[in-house]
Amino acid sequence: MKKKHLCCLLFVLGICLSLHSFAGNLLEYQFSLGSGIPFYTATAQQTRSDYMAGTKQNRIILTADTSISLLLSKYIRFAAGVVTTQDYLFTDGKYANYIDYAIYGGFRIFPLLKGFNLGIDYAIGQRTDFFGGGNRTYQIQTPWGNGFRLLLEYDFHNGRQGLAPAICANWRRMPRGTQGADHYLTISIKLSYL
Repeated sequence: MKKKHLCCLLFVLGICLSLHSFAGNLLEYQFSLGSGIPFYTATAQQTRSDYMAGTKQNRIILTADTSISLLLSKYIRFAAGVVTTQDYLFTDGKYANYIDYAIYGGFRIFPLLKGFNLGIDYAIGQRTDFFGGGNRTYQIQTPWGNGFRLLLEYDFHNGRQGLAPAICANWRRMPRGTQGADHYLTISIKLSYL
């Protein structure tokens, strides 16, 4: 199994290097880490409350996002990537972890020259819930859903080449079948290479 993962990683790396050598400075690579606030469907909230009832809980929420952007013009970019929100709730003997993951594609529009940009993405994603500890362990997967994400970002590149930070805030809405939709508000620090 590890050989398959290594082959896939080398294949993706080869594609990225090929695209970079072909497109030159038309591609921007981005990776971000952050945190946020998830708003789950009523069913997911009730399941977690029932499972973790009567315990003092600790919580960690992490978000990660990686993408490649194609510079279509000075003011417009097309971005494609993957995003995940991982919500860990745990106590001494129990845990309830919600891991959301999605792939997306969308546009970034730079109305001002100083790096401020607006974005809208189309996303396809799913959430897997893990419950453990006590006398039972199980997991639940939501159906795949089609959602969207709105972004506000400030990129410190200002048209320069090289590595630069960016600050990003976004809201993502992900439908979960008949259960409704999850909403994610996140703030992250992004590193981008142009």
